[in-house]
Amino acid sequence: MKYLLRIAFRNVRINLKPSLAALLSISAAYMTILIFDGYIESVSRLYLNSYRHRQMYGDFIIQNPQLRSKEGKADPISYSLTSEQQQRIDSYLKSRSQEVVAAVKNLEFVGTISNGRVSTIFVSRAFQQDEGLKLRQQEWGWNALYGKPIHLGEPGNKVLLGQALARTLGCRPKEKQKVLTPSGGFREGFREFNCDTEDILLSVTTATGQVNSLDFKVSGITDAGYRDIDARYVMADFKDAQTLVNTDRVGYYTLLLEDGISQNKFIRDFEEIVTTKDPAIKIQRWQDHAVGDLYNKTMNLLSVFRNFVIIVLVAISGLSIATTFSKNVKERTREIGLLLSLGFYRRSVLNIFLYESMILGLLGVGIGLMAGGAFSIILNASQIYYKAGLLSEPVVFYVIPNWNSLLIGALGLIILAIVACYFATRSTLNKSVVECLQHS
Repeated sequence: MKYLLRIAFRNVRINLKPSLAALLSISAAYMTILIFDGYIESVSRLYLNSYRHRQMYGDFIIQNPQLRSKEGKADPISYSLTSEQQQRIDSYLKSRSQEVVAAVKNLEFVGTISNGRVSTIFVSRAFQQDEGLKLRQQEWGWNALYGKPIHLGEPGNKVLLGQALARTLGCRPKEKQKVLTPSGGFREGFREFNCDTEDILLSVTTATGQVNSLDFKVSGITDAGYRDIDARYVMADFKDAQTLVNTDRVGYYTLLLEDGISQNKFIRDFEEIVTTKDPAIKIQRWQDHAVGDLYNKTMNLLSVFRNFVIIVLVAISGLSIATTFSKNVKERTREIGLLLSLGFYRRSVLNIFLYESMILGLLGVGIGLMAGGAFSIILNASQIYYKAGLLSEPVVFYVIPNWNSLLIGALGLIILAIVACYFATRSTLNKSVVECLQHS
């Protein structure tokens, strides 16, 4: 086997120029797979980080399952978590404090917002600022496009407005900027904005039918993620929201676990200790919750798109590789005849060509990896912004190599080269020695 490998290495070196087309086919295919799959991987991570940290869903949502029913949407406060249920949940989470990074209390409500001249409907999500900061982590700690996050600055009733809603209410950035980082977060730092009036009035109808109103200051402008939501979105502090809605209830909890903690075990333990005593308290992954529907559909679409494009790439590359190897083998028919006349077994000659194809495949993958890696670095450093689907804010074009996919792609291309070479060489070896030597 060693001498066959040595012959194969010598042949690759001598016949490198004729084999250049095969080498370039493999390199180009692998480079394309690296860049395209790396882009899809970056988009997938962007969406995952958006849901986990930006929208603060963490790993789990704890709530009354009836809150998402028709009755719950009509009367959300009645199906929110009561003080007794909160105490039960808080007690359990305290007992597992070493496993929980953050547990955020959330309250969603709907009402009207006015700046004195313009009134419109808003949808608000209020949450605990300190716990929310832990859940967003450093990547999403600063959650204001312009102005300041609610947890910074002077105390008082403050809100962040979605960009589209802010424009409706006369609030605009002094200078439009692209502040989204490649990882998905906002660049930290105060960016100026102006409002026709900083004071706005939020009005809601409480569970008892009472109309409550409260004055707020516009602390900044944020991005709700999706254009449709952004036109109605108001971010508020949890305590301010409870005062406005006149309730001590909590809509739902969102939890983020420490790395390495088994999610399945955490769910089982929670259900055994909490849910069995109160079936109105349910824990589930946000991917299994209604809020994860759009994420799941987007990931399924991306998966189908990625698989389809890679299949097309591999098919085109396969045809190119097969044609090139077939041509190379046919051009070396007289060489095959010479080896057979010198006493080489047909099996040995076949192995020499298979080793050559394997070496060429490895070289092609290596060149494609280096070229794709260099091109990815250039793309990532270029900070190219583009609109990504339904997202309201431009995101950075970024490539994150998916090493599992790259390993599978490398094996696939090498096997493709070996198979193409096998069939081309076998057809030539079926000829007699005289036919091979007389080939022109």
